[in-house]
Amino acid sequence: MAELEVTGVRYQMGDHLDINELTLRAENYIHQLQNGTPMLLVAEPDNIVDADAVAVYTTEFRKVGYIKHESCRQLKPMLATAPYLKADVCGNDNHVTFFINVPDVTECHLSTLQIQRQLPESILPTGITLPFTEEERKLQLIAPMLCSMEISGENVEQWLSMAQHYMPLSRLSLTCEDDYWRDQIFKKFRAVKQLNLSEKQQKKLGEMNKELRQTIGDFHYTHVPWQPKVFEAQLAILEKQAMAKGGFFEHFNNYVKQESVARADIEKKLKDWFKAMPHVDMQNYNNHQRLAIALSYLGISRQELYDVFAALLLLTHLKAAHKASPAANADVVIEKLSPVFWGITEDAKEFYRQIQGMKPVEITNLVKKLIKQKTISQSRAHRDLWQVLHDAGLYPPSESNWNDQLKK
Repeated sequence: MAELEVTGVRYQMGDHLDINELTLRAENYIHQLQNGTPMLLVAEPDNIVDADAVAVYTTEFRKVGYIKHESCRQLKPMLATAPYLKADVCGNDNHVTFFINVPDVTECHLSTLQIQRQLPESILPTGITLPFTEEERKLQLIAPMLCSMEISGENVEQWLSMAQHYMPLSRLSLTCEDDYWRDQIFKKFRAVKQLNLSEKQQKKLGEMNKELRQTIGDFHYTHVPWQPKVFEAQLAILEKQAMAKGGFFEHFNNYVKQESVARADIEKKLKDWFKAMPHVDMQNYNNHQRLAIALSYLGISRQELYDVFAALLLLTHLKAAHKASPAANADVVIEKLSPVFWGITEDAKEFYRQIQGMKPVEITNLVKKLIKQKTISQSRAHRDLWQVLHDAGLYPPSESNWNDQLKK
């Protein structure tokens, strides 16, 4: 039994509140917590800030904080073999931190589903990940709990209450594990029906049973496929999150600047990734309806689905950035390059064509070669040329980097 610290509680108390209000709410919440109150620990390997992060939820599936960073690695081996860990509140610091006892890993018996990867490995840079939505995190937590719980007359009301939390999440995603959970929970409904239920419990069970049966049917009925609706809805939610401050797009843009990566190169790799897909309907990434059905058919994992979402969002993001910048238009760029090439448009066009997909150092090597050949004006090969390429996103590094490379 290990005692661990739960931090970040105040930041789970609401949005758009100042720090004083958040602190007051966190203090009130913690002071009301009774020792022995059960909690659930869930890993967040796709957390942008900390890949080892472990979130703390109540049994009502509300996130209330995170395990202190230093202790997360201690829990990582346990959470590698279980979708969640049970814990109990054991005290607080009379301010905004509370403590929990976590049972030994041997006390957790539910193994996670082992799903073999179906799609090519993601080409997204390390650390540039699209976080799961909070609803999908709840789905990952609730579904295995429903499946693993041994139900009796004493705990059936608790199980039915948990099932009600699951129902609005049941048609949320297209992954193999979600299909598995729907099937297993439907079987549980049939088993619970055999218990000596009250009239109210029977009605509640009957309504959920009917709803889940409809959901399972929708996902398997191919005439009017449900998958594209789910796919588009998820993509819209993720795009909104990605556009937020500190979101996926901001992290990607920072990566491009820091690593001096050509956006055109990333765009090409993303398109090639779809071309390498195992199903022909997935190779045309613009047709979301056929793509969604094929993804569901293949039985992919949640991480694979999010790799697809991330690739689609990035392609849209890169295309929008290209359209939004007049300097990124080929004709405009070539027109601005012409003076550097002594006004010879054909030479500017050929240069523009050659540098597509080139790395920054390859571009400066080409420029040095053209200077020696006197194809490029020596006087304009520095700031003027760099400015055109930088504004067009073809050479992200700084002007000083450009000049240093030309001197080598």
